[in-house]
Amino acid sequence: MGFFGYYTYIPATLIYDDPGIRNKAWLDTLYNKYKPSDTQYQFTKGENGKTVIRYPVGMAVQWAPFVFAGHLLAESFGYPADGLSPPYSWSVLIGGLIYAFIGLWFLRKVLLHFFSENVTMITMVLITMGTNYWAQVASDTVMPHSNLFTLTTIVLWCTIKWHESPKLKYAIGLGLSLGLATISRPTEIIWILVPLLWNVKDFPTLVSKIKLAWTHKLHFIVFSLALVSMLMLQLSYWKYTSGSWVYYSYEGYFSLSSPFFIDAFFSYKKGWLLYTPLMIFAIAGFVIIFQRRREVFYSILFFFCFNCWVIMSWECWWYAACFSNRALVEMYPAMAVGLGYMVTFLIDNRKMLLKTISIVVLSTLLILNLFQHWQYNHGLLDGERITKAFYWRMFLNTRITDEDKALLEPEHWLADETITDFSNLNKVLTSKVEFENQTSTHEYKFDTIAPHSGNGIQVLDSSHQFSLVYKELYDNLTSKDLIRIRTKVWMRFDSSFSGKEPPMLIFDFGLEGRTRKYKQYHVDTLNKTIGQWFQFTADYIPPLHLHRDDCFATYVWNPSGVPISIDDLEIEVYEQKH
Repeated sequence: MGFFGYYTYIPATLIYDDPGIRNKAWLDTLYNKYKPSDTQYQFTKGENGKTVIRYPVGMAVQWAPFVFAGHLLAESFGYPADGLSPPYSWSVLIGGLIYAFIGLWFLRKVLLHFFSENVTMITMVLITMGTNYWAQVASDTVMPHSNLFTLTTIVLWCTIKWHESPKLKYAIGLGLSLGLATISRPTEIIWILVPLLWNVKDFPTLVSKIKLAWTHKLHFIVFSLALVSMLMLQLSYWKYTSGSWVYYSYEGYFSLSSPFFIDAFFSYKKGWLLYTPLMIFAIAGFVIIFQRRREVFYSILFFFCFNCWVIMSWECWWYAACFSNRALVEMYPAMAVGLGYMVTFLIDNRKMLLKTISIVVLSTLLILNLFQHWQYNHGLLDGERITKAFYWRMFLNTRITDEDKALLEPEHWLADETITDFSNLNKVLTSKVEFENQTSTHEYKFDTIAPHSGNGIQVLDSSHQFSLVYKELYDNLTSKDLIRIRTKVWMRFDSSFSGKEPPMLIFDFGLEGRTRKYKQYHVDTLNKTIGQWFQFTADYIPPLHLHRDDCFATYVWNPSGVPISIDDLEIEVYEQKH
């Protein structure tokens, strides 16, 4: 899990004096002993024998005081002082809860700036228990999002206080909290829009804001130094381990030109407004902010829009296994202002019917959130494979069956993707690559010697290792998101493969020049009669279709150079019935 990546900075520095992880023995020992994740995907190769931790350093900075206390307790109470024994785990959990309480304390201060005590109380209950913030605090405490909620609340609080009464302490607090949030999750730098646009509602107020900043230019300088001091923690680490001040350590890309708005907002897989519908009221509250507090409207609106654009442009727009969209939780302090204005509007409204309906709807959404989080915790709602059919089958359900699970998306990264049950599949396409009437080139070699069918074959040898490639746009294969692909190819070994690397059937999926899922199947070379045709079959589950130009490709690779012949490369596409 991601926690191991966020956390490893601490034992590497505090215990093993090896921040570059030159000696992986201690890391492997911890991994093998505690199994904090399925693989060590959190690390990549750096410079001069160093290892780069893929995740940013900010969470380690936040946890460090608590982990240091856990380190002292481990030594005092006889636990291994290795960085992952129980005292360390408990220190991180306790630290996460303390940060959560600090965040709620600051959120109350923010809301009281705008609203009455009653509205503040109602809004805080709705935010904490009616959204997926609850899931992050209660279930995923070691993930960064509840901590980031606290930091961004402090950013908002310092913004409010500085504009009320410009003081150096608020400028420092703003720079440190924004910087620490950014080195915990780099996209949090978008929060800088809030203080920059606060109190700007038209051109005259923009001019006034510039004059205010100039009058307090020392504050701006100190804010910048505080922000940069935090950023330098991350930049210095990258420079030390990778040799570059800026290093892109994540896998995956932002698709800023074509964000996944529809899916990210509304899909059954992980639609934010489907699983956290209470936020519809917060968004609607923007209208009331515009009417009543236009001086803060544009800062919150532009932040909301730009943040959603960036967050929902990530190729893994559902942000892996979690309840609702966890990446938006740190946006909730700003959303709480919109929600608070909507609550105020409903309370002040004189129509009793509207009030009654609103109370019923808001209460229902809060209870639904808590119930669905219970379902998620007990395995009734999958973290990233939910389909429309599965969602409605499990809606308000307290039990799950194998029949229900069959309605989930297939797992896209199984070690063995062999199709064993066709009862829930429909074959929608069969396509074939035949090697008829082909002319040999320096890249491909063709022949007509004893084909399996037709008149031609392709020969793969030391000079021609790759077969013709079957390549097709995903949209031309199917209109559905969830498919399985079976490839069959006839092969004939013309020599023995004893001691040689076997040929492989290759599957590839992604954009031109950028693979998102590559899989290879080795052909069993044992018990094969030289000169006799046999059919090799392999199955493949493409990753989620993200781009119009996503392509599927399959072909045979013969790296050994031992001559083989191939014929009739056939592709079958299956769609799920539900």
